[in-house]
Amino acid sequence: MMTLFSDPSDFNSHRVRVVVKEKDIMMDIKEVDPHALPEDVLLASPYGTLPALVERDLKLYDPLVMIEFLDERYPFPPMMPVDPQVRATARQTLNYIRREWEPSIQLISSGEDKKGVEKARKLLKEEFIKLTPAFQHKPYFMSDEYTVVDVTLSVIFWRLNALGIDIPKTHKTFHEYAKRMFNREAFRDSLTDLELEMGDI
Repeated sequence: MMTLFSDPSDFNSHRVRVVVKEKDIMMDIKEVDPHALPEDVLLASPYGTLPALVERDLKLYDPLVMIEFLDERYPFPPMMPVDPQVRATARQTLNYIRREWEPSIQLISSGEDKKGVEKARKLLKEEFIKLTPAFQHKPYFMSDEYTVVDVTLSVIFWRLNALGIDIPKTHKTFHEYAKRMFNREAFRDSLTDLELEMGDI
């Protein structure tokens, strides 16, 4: 059986858990304190980061690599778009989130640089509001199918209260999209106790 070492509050661990629940994969999910990593995690992840996925000699420490691995090994339901062009666009979107959003999310979560935190909140709020048109014509992010992009957006949007970001209710399409994602059974089942305390938007 595979083991997923998971941070119970971090969005990267959360999105892997959502994929596991969507695909109904039998997996041992172990909640780990990121400030007290057990030896098993340090052996699996050379950077000492979470999540970490272990199965016999296989050791994965990049969340996007984990998701693609799980998607190929357990192909139903697919998390990556089937069409090559749409799949390439999804990968590019995920890379954009990693490069442009993750540093701001990490900065806010650390709370160390108060001036930087406010700047990061403003940047993310503007980015999220800019996304609103992408939710208007399709049930999912620019797609008729639920994909890993929706998984990633949903775990980030779930954390808006915790990040101190308020999206005005006038952006109705944004909030309707978020609610659709939050109401998925797999998403609800993926939430840890710490994540439940974050509440939704």
